[in-house]
Amino acid sequence: MLGKRNRDTARKYLAAIGREAQRAGVAFEALIDEPRTPYEGIAAAARRRKCDLIFMASHGHRGLARLMLGSVADKVVQSSRVPVLVYR
Repeated sequence: MLGKRNRDTARKYLAAIGREAQRAGVAFEALIDEPRTPYEGIAAAARRRKCDLIFMASHGHRGLARLMLGSVADKVVQSSRVPVLVYR
């Protein structure tokens, strides 16, 4: 569960992102949620917002690092009903 401090920090960052999106003419609506895992939260948010695509970056870990760290992008691809475009 996010504490007040973390929630305030999230709002601050999302406000800055929202301003940049507005300057670029891109629609933006912030969502702060507390999912069990990041990949579940991403997939659920895409469903709730009726997104037709999830675009996300990947750190591109390979080999043992990938096994140890896991990959949120991979898990989103596997769990999402929405198409996922991964940029590396």
